Amino acid sequence: MTPVPGIRHTLTDVLTIDRDSNGRPSAGDTLTYIATINNTGGSTARNAIFKVTPDSNSTLIVNSVIVDRGVVVSGLQAGDNSVTVVFDTLTVGESATIRYRATIKSSLPPRTMFVSSQAQVTADNMANRISDDPTTLKVDDATNTILTNDAQVQFYSRAELFNDVDRDGVISLGDILRYQIDIDNTSYADMANIMLSNTPSTYTTLNTGSLSTSQGTIITGNTIGDSRIQINLGSIPAQTGSARVIYYVTVTNATSGTPLFIESQPSLTFNAVSRTLTIGTTQTLYADDPSTDTVSDKTTLVIGSHPLITVSKRAFLAIDVNANGKVDTNDVLQYRTVISNRGTAALSSTLLNAIPDSKTTLVIGSVNTSTGSVVSGNTPGNTSVSINTGTINPGDSIVTNYRVRVKSSVTGSIVARATLFSPSSTVISDDPTTATRDATTSTIGSTPTKIELTAFSVIRNGKTHLIRWSTSSEIDTWRFRIYRVNAKGVRTLVPACSNIISKGSATRGANYECTDRITSATTYVLEEVTRTGGSTFYQTKLRTTTRGLPSPLDQSFIVLPPAP
Repeated sequence: MTPVPGIRHTLTDVLTIDRDSNGRPSAGDTLTYIATINNTGGSTARNAIFKVTPDSNSTLIVNSVIVDRGVVVSGLQAGDNSVTVVFDTLTVGESATIRYRATIKSSLPPRTMFVSSQAQVTADNMANRISDDPTTLKVDDATNTILTNDAQVQFYSRAELFNDVDRDGVISLGDILRYQIDIDNTSYADMANIMLSNTPSTYTTLNTGSLSTSQGTIITGNTIGDSRIQINLGSIPAQTGSARVIYYVTVTNATSGTPLFIESQPSLTFNAVSRTLTIGTTQTLYADDPSTDTVSDKTTLVIGSHPLITVSKRAFLAIDVNANGKVDTNDVLQYRTVISNRGTAALSSTLLNAIPDSKTTLVIGSVNTSTGSVVSGNTPGNTSVSINTGTINPGDSIVTNYRVRVKSSVTGSIVARATLFSPSSTVISDDPTTATRDATTSTIGSTPTKIELTAFSVIRNGKTHLIRWSTSSEIDTWRFRIYRVNAKGVRTLVPACSNIISKGSATRGANYECTDRITSATTYVLEEVTRTGGSTFYQTKLRTTTRGLPSPLDQSFIVLPPAP
């Protein structure tokens, strides 16, 4: 067998210019990236080429590229947006170092969590090699720089039937509804110039005088004739700040026999502030209904007796043929569809259909359902899924699953959708991890949807404990909480780590840290709280080195049983 090159390729970053002097990477700051390439294989890499394109939320500083060998062919001229370095050869044992700078854009899209960069090395006689972030446990992962001035805001709107005037058990004419809006700022940046606005549904009338707020000034909403809510909430401090708004409405336009829904979605505008510097432009967020899986969705109540059906669909990697943690050809995806009725009446004679993407093949025999019967998908020759889901009563949830195999030699995205048919309505599935109603999409070569905690460590840092954890992906995760456990097993919530919002998504993970200034703990427990109220607990023992650096033992953790 002919020896091949063995390229070890890492990419790290350093905060070089801290524009707002907050000590952490944030909008407007400049990063220096350091790429190191080593040939540890058995032969020379011929015509090796290094290439990297900075994150779209950052800008390459042209003429910042410095190399200790090779020729820079891109990155030195105005207009260049990537760095390319060409080497004639990289012989066995040789190494090369490439440095370049990129500035994080001053104005970022709302909820930008991090900037990401991953380089690639190609050569004539080896497979392409992507860079690895050596500061994480994962292999061949992108270098992600967590941004600290993104105002991570938990913004929720809840609704309930407060006064059932006619005592008929459903929302109807004359009933009173209670709305509660909660805002929690768990970022490193303060929120300033906060303005909350909302116009109640046309099927309701605002009860003027009922509007209350935990802070700020009510502009409209409490004066006779007001039909809109507007509150100047002022500022909410970073990490621990919160605000709550409550108001009541009366149902005034409920039309008998028509399936009407009362919808509400407040909006929030604000600026993120680090010390005395306002960062970026004004951001706008829309409230989320925490009772559903879908992010940033309207808070919806049913008028009268009607079904309210949602169909959510997610993709999981069921069989990872090459064990690389990514969706590749010949891998098997599992689709999980959840049909829920949040309404007040049943929906009968329902049928769920799904046609797999042409880039995949249905795995015969993989179709199952928690309720109903499989019509198509488990018989040889079937190419689509059909499930008789029958009658869906209020409060019911039906879970269905099926699998597909990714065909050989396909690229791009795999798109999946399901449709629920009934005599009175048709509902198309939604990917609940995105803010828009869209199909469930898996990109070939990307990390699939799954939940995975990859590291949980505790490090003594002077007189405090620095607690860190990392995920490779997150789905349904709402927030994290850290508890200290003393020698007697007593568990106490760490104030500075009591409400840390999820920063990851179904297709990407995130890194977290917080500090406990009381160092009597012998063990720490991490609680992962889901959007539906469930919790998973992870435990690690406190192990530190004398220099405050993590040892391999710091990365071990166990999953605890649910709390009693």
